[in-house]
Amino acid sequence: MTLWGFDEIAERTGGRWLRAPGKGDRPPVGAAIDTREIKPGMLFAAFKGEATDGHLHLPAAAKAGAVMAIVTDADAVPAGVDIPLLLVADARAALATLASWWRDLVPGLKVIAITGSNGKTTTCRLMHAAACTEAVGGAGGLRGTAPSKSFNNELGVPITLLNARPDDRVLVCEVGMSTPGEIAARCRTARPDAAIITTVAEAHFAGLGSLEAIAKEKASVTVGIGSDGLVVVPAGLPVLDDALGACGTKARIVRVGPDEAGGTRLGDVRTVPGGTAFTLGGAAFTVPLAGAHNASNAALAVVVARWLGVPDDAIARGLASSEPVPMRLERSVIATEPPITIINDAYNANPGSMRAAIAVLADAPVIEGGRRVAVLGDMLELGSITHRAHMDVLTAARDAGIDAVCTLGPSFAAAAMETGSDHSEPTTDDAAVARIASLVHPGDTVLIKGSRGVRLERLVRELRQRHAHAGSNA
Repeated sequence: MTLWGFDEIAERTGGRWLRAPGKGDRPPVGAAIDTREIKPGMLFAAFKGEATDGHLHLPAAAKAGAVMAIVTDADAVPAGVDIPLLLVADARAALATLASWWRDLVPGLKVIAITGSNGKTTTCRLMHAAACTEAVGGAGGLRGTAPSKSFNNELGVPITLLNARPDDRVLVCEVGMSTPGEIAARCRTARPDAAIITTVAEAHFAGLGSLEAIAKEKASVTVGIGSDGLVVVPAGLPVLDDALGACGTKARIVRVGPDEAGGTRLGDVRTVPGGTAFTLGGAAFTVPLAGAHNASNAALAVVVARWLGVPDDAIARGLASSEPVPMRLERSVIATEPPITIINDAYNANPGSMRAAIAVLADAPVIEGGRRVAVLGDMLELGSITHRAHMDVLTAARDAGIDAVCTLGPSFAAAAMETGSDHSEPTTDDAAVARIASLVHPGDTVLIKGSRGVRLERLVRELRQRHAHAGSNA
């Protein structure tokens, strides 16, 4: 199905052809900025970055199946690239323009925007699983697309939109931010029909300065949603309720929580083999993810899937089939004797997600003689609350009964001087990671959690290398 043509693409972006399309060329469906993500028929956008120049990868993009490329420097294009090449002044602006246009071209497409301080990527996966046929593995759901990874920034949102297929009914779009105004800007491109706000917590505090400012930024995802749209949020967040009231959204707002009535009452949340079970308005669901916070995330997705017309039995099948996102409470085993269980939540961290992960560890089964060990890396971008937030997390770990708490980074080291920890490394270099790894024993269950900049997933590699003689099972 062709929804647009090459001439229109050039006109909309204000570009000119360095290599014009020929008779046999077909307009693109889908887009990528990384040649490893290209599927046949896609558009490739070449960006000049700090580490590499995308123009150098044009031959690889063509070989991978790209049918067109956007470029910004004619002189940087390697010889012999034989796909249509469109020269534009600003590749970011061109992608945003094409994404906004494509969003309107796909007939009947419903865009679901997901934001929040924690759980955005996981909730995207849950939303896709709850609503969409291919995730369900059978009839009852809708055809839809979700981003393959945490694609929520200035480039990720347009790429997500451009990857909506011509016959999709649903597009799940993750919307992130680090400074004020970013969510509203991305939603001007995405123009969502419905939104989920997973939570409001002290993330990116350095850039926003208060919980009220964070709530205001998250609530801005709703501004363009019309009166026939839907906004779903957790109940019991007064700061978010105030922000939603102030932004003047026209959409219907639905709150989900244990004290709500009818179809939005979240109840009977409990750990079951392989995941977490819950009820929403009397219907039962299970997700193969640990933690009460993931029951809440899934419940938000259920409300939107119902709004889309998906029946509860199809939603339940979809949620049960969903898969964990890498480095978000991802469980694996190192086959020592007895085995070491790893709970890898190293993708990112803020105070709220730290407390949720600690609760998962506290609830995790432990082999007799083994320990629950929390390895915590510094939480970044917290500004004025940095010291207090790190102290609070250490206190939460102690109160949860965690057997051993090890930390990496100067912020946790400073907090540990006042609240205590079992082992504290003031740096996050490879030597510090190795010293922490030496403290993990066979039989332990180990939570690994820290901000993205700490790259605490290095500990998983270090542990596997140390115990390679025993083999491993991921």
